[in-house]
Amino acid sequence: MVELRKRPNEDDVAAAQPSKRVAVDKGNKPTKAAATEKHAAISPAQTAFAAAQKAARDAIAALPAGSVFTVGEGDAGQLGLGEEITSRKKPTPLRSIENVPIVRMAAGGVHTVAITAKGQVYSWGCNDEGALGRSGEEAEPALVKGLIENEFIVAVTCGDSHTNVLSDKGVVYGWGTYRDSAGRMGFDFDTLFKEGGADKATVQFEPKVVLDYTAKHDRVVRISASNNHTIALTEKGNIVTWGCGEHGQLGRVGSRMSDRSKHLHMLGPAPVLIRRKKAAPKDVFTGGFQSFVLFDDDTVVAFGLNNYYQCGIPDVADPIYAPTEVPALSGRQVVSIKGGEHHTLALLADGSVLSFGRGDYGRLGHGNNNELSQPVKIDSLGPSDQVHIDKIATGGIVSYALSNHGEVYAWGMGSNYQLALGPDDDMDTPTLVPAPRFGDNSVLDVVSGGQHTVFLVNYKNKIVAAGASAAPSVSATPMQA
Repeated sequence: MVELRKRPNEDDVAAAQPSKRVAVDKGNKPTKAAATEKHAAISPAQTAFAAAQKAARDAIAALPAGSVFTVGEGDAGQLGLGEEITSRKKPTPLRSIENVPIVRMAAGGVHTVAITAKGQVYSWGCNDEGALGRSGEEAEPALVKGLIENEFIVAVTCGDSHTNVLSDKGVVYGWGTYRDSAGRMGFDFDTLFKEGGADKATVQFEPKVVLDYTAKHDRVVRISASNNHTIALTEKGNIVTWGCGEHGQLGRVGSRMSDRSKHLHMLGPAPVLIRRKKAAPKDVFTGGFQSFVLFDDDTVVAFGLNNYYQCGIPDVADPIYAPTEVPALSGRQVVSIKGGEHHTLALLADGSVLSFGRGDYGRLGHGNNNELSQPVKIDSLGPSDQVHIDKIATGGIVSYALSNHGEVYAWGMGSNYQLALGPDDDMDTPTLVPAPRFGDNSVLDVVSGGQHTVFLVNYKNKIVAAGASAAPSVSATPMQA
């Protein structure tokens, strides 16, 4: 669903609707009634929405733009390098959009979506279930148009077969489909029950409005999605979820809803009730089958699948259907949470990285394959006086950390070359990806899907000497270029 480098929080998006002014005929002196009408035409709510919309665009404009590099398996076109290139062991630039200023990205199971500095959306990869939101070339980036063509998009998040984007007005659009353990669920009730063939009827191939609270003078400010569910946070503190809820990841579906005919209703967005009288939600995060909500009193709650303790709640190996506090994360100054298939990373304000959940393939970064029922700090990532971790990312069975110097550390399963280290060896401790693989340029962001990883590289900012010399002070393993 994405810090100490002085730039806006990349998940911080707000929205508004443009105001409408009443025109006054300059040839005639306006009457008292006309003057009153003009004054009343712009309400405080409209003013607030307009200000928030401008702030959302300004935040995007302030982000450093970069070029996209991809690595890993690409047999479904998710690398964006064309149909002939189905695998890359080292990060490779996407020449087709090298002059397009990309500022944000998201990776789904086998597709990738990117946002430009102008609020446009590019997509590439597998489109069998509508995840690209468009027709045409799949193995190379192309613009998503339709309903969002004239919208300014400020955030994007992807699942296995669906995509959600957020406009500067605070409206969520989406396309694709959601799945559960029985197969394809559908995208929403319109696509689920409309007339037509079964395959077509459960897929949304073009952008569609999913969540719009602007009529209630509210707007979505955060979105996050994982395999088959999405969570959103509005400015007024409403937490809304939709998609597959069979493992409790929606926070509003009990075990009694396990019957498929009942949980299909969860495709429609609906609020999650979390009783915290003195705190307001400030951010939302997702993992493969789990969700997290961060409150402004530094409390973290979780819900969803916990069979490997990926929710961070020990002694409960069953799905957690109701939002439940995570004591080991609360009060720790959490700033970001990213979840893989069965594991989770948490980034703290001091640059520390915690991991918990399933540990095979070394995905937790502690030098072993042990499962962890509670969050544990990855000591090899510091923080140190020179290096501070600014961002974290996860794929299905891989993990990443991005430093304040734009250096990337990777660990976990290496068989798909997702780690960008060259060999297909697994890494059980954070390993520095050689800077020459990005042309010695700093990395701005990293996102990872099922078998591929995408880097946003800043061509205007080389890795500084401090970053290069500082790398050994973080006891992560260096790799040869």
